[in-house]
Amino acid sequence: SNNSVFANAGGTAALGGSLRESGARIRVEALAGTYEYRADSGAKVRGEQIEAAALAGYEWVWREAKLAGFVGLSVRNTSLSAADPANPVVGTSYGLKGALDFYAKPSERTMVQAHGSFSTNDMAYFGRIKAGYRVSGNVYLGPEVAVLGNDFYNQFRIGAHLTGLQLGPIQASLSAGYQYDREQKSGVYGAVDVRAQF
Repeated sequence: SNNSVFANAGGTAALGGSLRESGARIRVEALAGTYEYRADSGAKVRGEQIEAAALAGYEWVWREAKLAGFVGLSVRNTSLSAADPANPVVGTSYGLKGALDFYAKPSERTMVQAHGSFSTNDMAYFGRIKAGYRVSGNVYLGPEVAVLGNDFYNQFRIGAHLTGLQLGPIQASLSAGYQYDREQKSGVYGAVDVRAQF
């Protein structure tokens, strides 16, 4: 609703083993998107951002929980449709990136999932926590909270998710809710997450 659209793709591979057991991991990520905001002058500015990262880490796998940590390098490019002296997040930057992933089933019918990342590129961060109750098969419904931002903006989200929809070998989840952005103020958001394990 705030004229912001982003897509993120990534892949994680186990080194010398399986993703179903503890071990070393490598991950590659790519992100691209556009956003709009009003500059202090009142002019509308459109930003375009692309990012890529290569990470290495380790994942611990237990019967009903998983925890993974990663660290690596990232490169990001942000371009603006008009010069904005108040926005320092522009141009190409290189930096370090770290990420944590957690998933658990505290009981037979509940789940908790969390993801967090931080990059020295523009001090960018993202955090998201979901909790769910199993409503059918492996499908969970529940609340989620997320925060994201960098040196120029920050955003808070609160909403609901439906996680575990099965489409053949693909698992999908849907999220929607309320967001508050420092630049665009109040709005709504929607997200689709898709994953497949080989």
